[in-house]
Amino acid sequence: MNRYLSLACSLVAFFYLSSCESYSEPTEKAHQSDQPIVLTSFYPKEGGARDKILLDGKNFGTDVSKIKVYFNNARASVVSSSGSRIYAIVPRLPGDNPRISVVVCRLRRNICLSYTGIGQHGHRKR
Repeated sequence: MNRYLSLACSLVAFFYLSSCESYSEPTEKAHQSDQPIVLTSFYPKEGGARDKILLDGKNFGTDVSKIKVYFNNARASVVSSSGSRIYAIVPRLPGDNPRISVVVCRLRRNICLSYTGIGQHGHRKR
């Protein structure tokens, strides 16, 4: 009797788990070169070298090897991108209140689209 009960429970569990379908949408948002890069906001509004910064917007893509973020002419380290948010590390800055620029390149064609500043990033020297 215990064998039949174990077998029945195993079959029910198998059918239950195998009937589930995944309806998740693709999470990767590739950069669209025919669309503009849009930078809408960043956080925090003030900081210093080696601070973490989040840049929100559209059409960044998810391939961090193609994304460059600049504070004036100083290049930030891009850690990750979801396509609509970039996580980066603020570089040592050449002066106060730098303009933030985002550049996304298509490496095969050496085509780069860029967006420069929605405002200034307050900087405190360390």
